[in-house]
Amino acid sequence: MIEEKISRNERDRSSVVCYDNVTAIVLAGGAATRMGGLDKGLVELNGRPFVEHVLERIKPQCGQIVISANRNRSQYEKYGFAVVGDLLEGYQGPLAGIAAALCVVETPFAVVAACDSPFIPLDYVKKLSEAFIEENVLAAAVSAQGRRQPIFMMLRRTCLGQLEQYLRTGGRKVGAWLESISVRWVEFDRHDDFDNLNTFDDVRRARCRH
Repeated sequence: MIEEKISRNERDRSSVVCYDNVTAIVLAGGAATRMGGLDKGLVELNGRPFVEHVLERIKPQCGQIVISANRNRSQYEKYGFAVVGDLLEGYQGPLAGIAAALCVVETPFAVVAACDSPFIPLDYVKKLSEAFIEENVLAAAVSAQGRRQPIFMMLRRTCLGQLEQYLRTGGRKVGAWLESISVRWVEFDRHDDFDNLNTFDDVRRARCRH
């Protein structure tokens, strides 16, 4: 009886999104072709690497962090978080980074943040978590001012098997994968909070915001 009660309590905790139940996956493993192949997470905005801005905003919102990086791992490790590389070769896109990171995530939920998006809202995790009140929801993703931003998502760790299968069959599109599972789109007020800094012109414009 006691064992059954403990097991039930564990299930209850794992079905509720709270600070300790969420790991942030910070994606810093892309090829950054529009920045000449630089390691984008280490490109500076106002004297600090992109990744530091993102970590600063996401850290208060979740219990753990994993950084997905395929280069300069020692530089990312200095932030004190787990660093994992893609299991697929050749920069196969963000889903490959998410899948590799999910392999080491221990919490029931994971939330994704791109290293080149330094303006993530401070209520990002809270708003996405509200979608999981419905038990059948596997993932929640951002729609900002009517524009879908699929890379910004929260998902159950149990999605890993479905994601790995999608990658094995050659799938790479984030939005298409989300639509293949039970996803809820969550509306945010400002689409520029999710802007990616893809070029040096983007960085110059972003300096005025920070």
